[in-house]
Amino acid sequence: MKIYRLLFVVLFFSCWPLYAATTNGTTVIIKGQIKAAACIVNAGSPDLSVNMPPYSANKFRAPGEVSDTSSPFQIMLTRCPLTTQSVKVKFDGASSNGYLTLDASSKGGGIGIAIYDSTNKLIPLGSQSDAYPIDAITGFATLSFFARYVALTLPVQPGMVQATATFTLNYF
Repeated sequence: MKIYRLLFVVLFFSCWPLYAATTNGTTVIIKGQIKAAACIVNAGSPDLSVNMPPYSANKFRAPGEVSDTSSPFQIMLTRCPLTTQSVKVKFDGASSNGYLTLDASSKGGGIGIAIYDSTNKLIPLGSQSDAYPIDAITGFATLSFFARYVALTLPVQPGMVQATATFTLNYF
């Protein structure tokens, strides 16, 4: 009887760690997405610098008024996968009413930057542009845009201005 009792105690305590580590069917689900390769943006220099022309502060008569001059800029895409037919662009940054606002380093004020597509259609910040085609043979695309000053408040304060945006490409 002593042997059985000792055997029971030894077996009971030797199996205890197994019971303590057991759970009731907890499952780990891992999800992900494999994406196609992206195009190469502006080979050699992915950052863009757009130089705006000088513009008179007193030409702005009301908030929302846009300058009559613009500065063109382009995003060049190369080596796009042949399965990619088009791309849309979304610009993001500090904004007011869909316009890019000035960086803290700016000396001027009351001004924002409006971004337009190649057909002169406004692209509000946070919104996607219309689709730009990607050449099916070469895998190249040139995405053309224009930047213009826009009065956010009056009076517009003269001085150097700078605004920073990022862009996201969505392929189709």
